[in-house]
Amino acid sequence: MKKKSAEQRQQEIKHQMRISAGLIKDVSPDVKEIVFEFKLKDPDGSIISPNYKPSYSSYKRLPQDSAFFQFECNNHECVNGGFGLTKEIKNMTHVHKLNSFGTLICQGWQDSERVDQHSCLNELTYSVRIVYWEKSQDRY
Repeated sequence: MKKKSAEQRQQEIKHQMRISAGLIKDVSPDVKEIVFEFKLKDPDGSIISPNYKPSYSSYKRLPQDSAFFQFECNNHECVNGGFGLTKEIKNMTHVHKLNSFGTLICQGWQDSERVDQHSCLNELTYSVRIVYWEKSQDRY
């Protein structure tokens, strides 16, 4: 039997966390949609290789989507990195907060050759807007 790589084990852990998180409609039934806007950049804020491209993205999650909010680092060589917003979203929905924004720093490693030596430190600047169902609206 083959041993699993560290990357395979990490993917399995994330998969289990996604399953455990449940669906938005089950965890936060008052949520109609969650809109994310992200700006990702390297620690210097510049393009230093093809794997470090500052990027901007916007998308939404709907009630039938997962309530697990872990986002990948934009450094394709990053090991065990990413950005976790699950706790932030949970706190927001608990108090019906509409907007949140902030910056997270990737705590992964720059690449597989630099594990335990050079942290990735890519930066995610985010804004989150949650739209809640009005009491008179039909749900799903």
